[in-house]
Amino acid sequence: MDLLAAFKPDLAIQISRMVCENSHLPLNVPTLCWDQDNLPCMRTAEATASLRNPLTFVAGHGALLGYRELGWPARSCIFVHAAGQTHRYSAAPVSSEAKTRYACDCSYISNASGTPEQFLANGEPSWHGAGERIVSLYRDLGRRIIDASERGAMVSLDEVGQALTQEIQERGVTLRPDWALEMQMMLTRLRIGPIAMRRCIGSAAGAVKMVAH
Repeated sequence: MDLLAAFKPDLAIQISRMVCENSHLPLNVPTLCWDQDNLPCMRTAEATASLRNPLTFVAGHGALLGYRELGWPARSCIFVHAAGQTHRYSAAPVSSEAKTRYACDCSYISNASGTPEQFLANGEPSWHGAGERIVSLYRDLGRRIIDASERGAMVSLDEVGQALTQEIQERGVTLRPDWALEMQMMLTRLRIGPIAMRRCIGSAAGAVKMVAH
C-alpha cells in the first residue's frame, strides 16, 4: 500500500487475475484484468460482483464470455480476439510484399507452454468426480476439436457450446449449467494453438524465411 500511495498510479493492471483477488488494490484506482487464460477465478460470484465498481475493467477473450453468460456490464468489458482466430483475421496467403516487409529467420508461437493434447489430458482429472460418462464426454469432444483444428477448421466458442449441448442431450447425461460452462471454456482452449501454428507455417511454406505474426 505504501508503494501504491507513493507511485500514485493512473491504472493498475493484473494479468489473468480479477481485482477481488487482491485486497491491497485501492478501489478508487482504475484496475484492468488483462485476461490471457480465462481462468476459473473469472467465473465466480465475487468476480462478477467486483465489476459493479465502474473503475474495474476486463480485457481479453474472457470479457466476451463474462458479458454474454455472466451478466458483466458492457462498460467494464474490452473485447479482444485471439490472434489465431480466422473469423477475425484473414487466413489468406501472405503477399510477397508482406513477406519482404515482415520476414524473419524464426517465428515462435506459444500455446501457454503446452500442446492442445496436453491441455486435454491435464484437464481430465477435473471431471473424475463427475463420473466416467462425463469424463468420456470431455475426452471425446476434446479430441474432435483438436482433430478439426488440425484439419484447418476454426471452432468458435459458440460452436463448442453447441456441440457440447448436443452431446449432453444425445448421451443422456446431466451436467450442471456452471459445470457445462466450465467444460466449454476448457474445450475452447484446445483449438487456438494448432490454428495459429498452421497459419504461421502454412503462409511461409516453400520459403526460406518465416513470416512473423
